Amino acid sequence: MIELASVGRTYGSASAPVTALRDVNLVIQRGEFVAIVGPSGSGKSTLLNLIGCLDQPSSGRLLFLGEDTSTLNDTKLSRIRNRSIGFVFQMFNLVPELTVYENIELPLVYAGVTRQRRALTTKVLERVGMAHRADHPASLLSGGEQQRVAIARALVNDPALILADEPTGSIDPVSAEQVMELLGELHDQARTIVLVTHNMSVAAVAQRVVRIEAGTINEIGHSPVAETRGPAAQVTAAAISATVE
Repeated sequence: MIELASVGRTYGSASAPVTALRDVNLVIQRGEFVAIVGPSGSGKSTLLNLIGCLDQPSSGRLLFLGEDTSTLNDTKLSRIRNRSIGFVFQMFNLVPELTVYENIELPLVYAGVTRQRRALTTKVLERVGMAHRADHPASLLSGGEQQRVAIARALVNDPALILADEPTGSIDPVSAEQVMELLGELHDQARTIVLVTHNMSVAAVAQRVVRIEAGTINEIGHSPVAETRGPAAQVTAAAISATVE
């Protein structure tokens, strides 16, 4: 589904370059749940931005569903982001003055979907357990509720890939457990999920853990908890409780 071949990303000027990623090689198969872990400044978010077609490599090649993203114009990249990728951010990125329903509906509006828009929005509202809050402004929700709305928004276009950037970083432990359970259930239903986190306990929910340090992938392995405990949703309580403890 996703292939990075010798990918590098450099920012700044030619006289003072800053290398965020160097010679990254990574393949993510359809249906995988992959956690990208590493300390602050290691290149996690840069890598996620590249996978999400929010940025382009400075060197190397990135394929998304078989297409080399460097050959695509802004319109085609925007279409991929809107129709094929669902984004879940640490700070939720909801529009505070809009209702829960309106926030979830936004990707469908941007995509020009008119038929079945209400049905699609209502379906994911119910899926994340927020139907009872549909008419509430997003600004009145708790952090955990806002993150569930953000996940519903990410799901409404039925994307091929869900990208989650520190999805538990701004919510309480109980809400974090609920969010990770939801992501685990989505993976059990064959969704492809890439999760960025600095927390190894949260990463344990994933099938595979990719460690990145100083812009370089130096370890790729399988989560021992996920391997021994079965479906992703089943390992969540242990992972999050370990974080709390």
